[in-house]
Parts: sequence; C-alpha cells; structure tokens
Amino acid sequence: MFATIVIVLINIIIYIFFAAKAPSPLTISEFSPAMALTLETLKEGELSRLITNFFFHFDLPHLGYNMLFLLIFGSRCEEIFGTRRFLLIYFVSGIFSSLSIFFYPPGSSLAGASGAIFGLLGSVLVAQRTLYAHGFATSLLYGMVFFIIAVTTGFMAHLLGLIMGFVLGYVFTYGEESHDE
Repeated sequence: MFATIVIVLINIIIYIFFAAKAPSPLTISEFSPAMALTLETLKEGELSRLITNFFFHFDLPHLGYNMLFLLIFGSRCEEIFGTRRFLLIYFVSGIFSSLSIFFYPPGSSLAGASGAIFGLLGSVLVAQRTLYAHGFATSLLYGMVFFIIAVTTGFMAHLLGLIMGFVLGYVFTYGEESHDE
C-alpha cells in the first residue's frame, strides 16, 4: 500500500501548491493551462502531459473523491499485484485514458486521476473474477456500474482506463486460479 499512499500524497501536495496561489483554495482550475492535457498541448509536443494531467485536479471535491477511490482500489490492486505491477497498471491505464483527449472537442481539458483509477478498478475486478457467480461477466458488470456512476465526467477517459485495467488484469492473472485473499 506504500506506493498508493505516495501517489495520493503527491496529488495532495500538487493541489496544495496550486491552491496556495489561487484566489480560493477550493478551486485551482485557473492553473489548468499549465497542467491539464489538451489536444493543442499534445500537438505542441508536450507529451509529458499524458502523465502530468492525472496528478492535477480542478477543484477540492475532484481531488477528494479521486483520492478516496485511489485509496480503495489502489490499495487492493497493490495488494493483489504487488507494487511494480500496481504502478504499471496505474501509469499505463492513466496514459491510455489520457489518449481519450482525441475523442473530445478541441479546447477540452483533461485532468484528474480517475482514468488511472478506473484502470486499477478493472484490474482488481478481473483478478477477483472467481469470487463472482459468473466470473468475468460479473466483473465486467461491476466495472460498468462504476463506469456509469461516473459517466457525467470524463466518459471516454474512464472507459479507456477501465478497458486497459481489464486487459492488464487479465494479462497478469492469465492461468491463475484466483485472487480471493
């Protein structure tokens, strides 16, 4: 769970850094041009934003609920897969979800850890598929329920993160009986 806590702390520290400069600590969206991912920043060659955007959150509630779910799903993912695979799932899912910027209108900004978190969720659901009555189908159903709940924000980012999590979870557990610890 160490890596999960470190990532949560990094997100909080980044938020505090920008909140200290903001007119209101409740929102830091005015700094999104410096941190968020846009199609324009990618065209300008700022490939680092494919990663940095999921360490930036527009406002305090955005940070809060993402960190809560990161603690829940991240700690379980890290427990199941170990720290190295957890980090791989987090970053690959996050980058894959960042590519959803191509599905949004020009000028859209993408930020937040939720795409990476959906990747963690997907990998955990797949790893625990034997716990469910209908295995993988039930895992997909649970993943889609969480996806639908969060559909109002970052639809494509969430979907791409979830898909990548399913794929990585399957790759890492292929041939194993279960992870029902």
